[in-house]
Amino acid sequence: MKAPILTAEEKASALNEAEIKGTGFQMTMVSSEPGRVMLEEQRDSRRQRHIAALKESQKFIDQFFDSFTERKFEAREKSRVFVMASDAEVNKLMDSLTDENLLANEITFVNGVWDKV
Repeated sequence: MKAPILTAEEKASALNEAEIKGTGFQMTMVSSEPGRVMLEEQRDSRRQRHIAALKESQKFIDQFFDSFTERKFEAREKSRVFVMASDAEVNKLMDSLTDENLLANEITFVNGVWDKV
C-alpha cells in the first residue's frame, strides 16, 4: 500500500502541530515567547552585522579611492618626467647625427644611434 502524498503544508502541519502555539505578525509561526524573542534578537544581530559590514565596505572603498587617486597623480607625474627626459635624450642623439659625424663614422655608429633612439 502506498503512503498518501502530502503537500508541504500538510507535512509541516503534521510535524509541528504540537509545537506551534499560533501565527504572529506577517504570518510567521511562533512556538513560544522565548522563541519569538530569540528570533527577534537573531534578526537584530544580523541587521547590526549587515550595517557594520556596509560601513567597513564603504571605509575600504574610500581608502582605496584615496590611494588610487594619489597613485594616479604620482604615475602621471612620473610619466611626464620620463617623457621629458626621453625627449631630451632622443634630441641629444639626433643632434649627434650631424653631417660631420655621419661622414667621419662608419655605418655601425649610425646604426647604434638609431638603436638607442
